Amino acid sequence: MPPVYTLNLSSPTFGIISLEPFSFGSPVPIVYLDQLGEVSGPAIVYIVGHAVPNGLRDKDDGIINEAVIARKLNARKAPTLVVFDVCFAGTLEQIPGVEWSRDIVRIYSCKPYERTWNDGPTRQSLFSVELNRALPNCIRENSFNDLASILTTALGGLQTPEVYAGPDLRPRTFGLS
Repeated sequence: MPPVYTLNLSSPTFGIISLEPFSFGSPVPIVYLDQLGEVSGPAIVYIVGHAVPNGLRDKDDGIINEAVIARKLNARKAPTLVVFDVCFAGTLEQIPGVEWSRDIVRIYSCKPYERTWNDGPTRQSLFSVELNRALPNCIRENSFNDLASILTTALGGLQTPEVYAGPDLRPRTFGLS
């Protein structure tokens, strides 16, 4: 199974969010996006945490500007699949002055005006649960085409995920098989 670089930005102030154990890869925790520069070849990145419009909260309750995140991901010289499991995730698609690289598949847990949800006391991301269930279909079809609609149906209207993938980027590009 391919490594999944997980960046958990949740903080004690807003509640630590956990992820469903991945069925599609092995988690490799990272602390900063800069660590991806050490990774050659395709990479899967899963970012979970708390957000405000125009930024993600860091572990110290500061704000990481969305443009900084996009620039760091765009700087990679290899295909990248990135999952943004944060409130207002869709705002990351429309960052002023940023054009996403064609080498990046972007999976947003919800629209720009929506929150992403967890299951209460354990604070497990509901999106991570449903992504685990939906990805086998994508892997079987070797396509991300139906992922957003499968996730939207599975989440039952709580949130509306969005997926943006270039035509040449498929699950097998990232070792998902």
